[in-house]
Amino acid sequence: MHIVCNSGCAMHIVENIVEPPENIILANRATKQWIQDVASKLSKTEYEEISTLSNKALQILFLQSAHLKRLHEQKVIDEFRLMDMLKSIDTCIENQGKNERIKSTPFPRQYGFFSKSFIVIFILILPFGILDIYKHYFLLNYGVVVILNALISWLYITIELVGAYSEDPFENFITDIPMTSLCRGVEIDLYELLKLSPLPEKIGAEGGILM
Repeated sequence: MHIVCNSGCAMHIVENIVEPPENIILANRATKQWIQDVASKLSKTEYEEISTLSNKALQILFLQSAHLKRLHEQKVIDEFRLMDMLKSIDTCIENQGKNERIKSTPFPRQYGFFSKSFIVIFILILPFGILDIYKHYFLLNYGVVVILNALISWLYITIELVGAYSEDPFENFITDIPMTSLCRGVEIDLYELLKLSPLPEKIGAEGGILM
């Protein structure tokens, strides 16, 4: 029986099976990671059982509960140990629910709509304000307006894009939280505590990007 220690990590691994269509490379990488890190630790029956379900991380936790109950029935663990472990799994389920709510709750739609609208309006009226400042420089007038307008507009658009990407930091993009590396670190710590070998390899940065 292999225990997935962290529900957030499990959710991150299994939910990345389906990636946004604009990033097929990351989708293939996430699928391979699922097969290597999770599916390979399940029996064939367990894998087939959860492969068609939507919330695979939750099903893995339920499988762990079933394993623990069977171990108790076989007298491998006593009742107190069983209750303690089931309490830990309940905590994982609760934390997973919190993680899913964070992941599926972006900024309110009106916030995104008005912030983008205000930026567009600002960019449209910005040249008139710059033109008034440089109205005495006839030769450089239009050139300065174009350069400054492009620079200031780029700054505000970049701020808006950073906010948009920050709404969902768990999609395994280059700008997101390196969940894969964090989960692998937890896995290595567990292997060392349980005296298991061989240890999984640490995930290093590729091209200066840590996933």
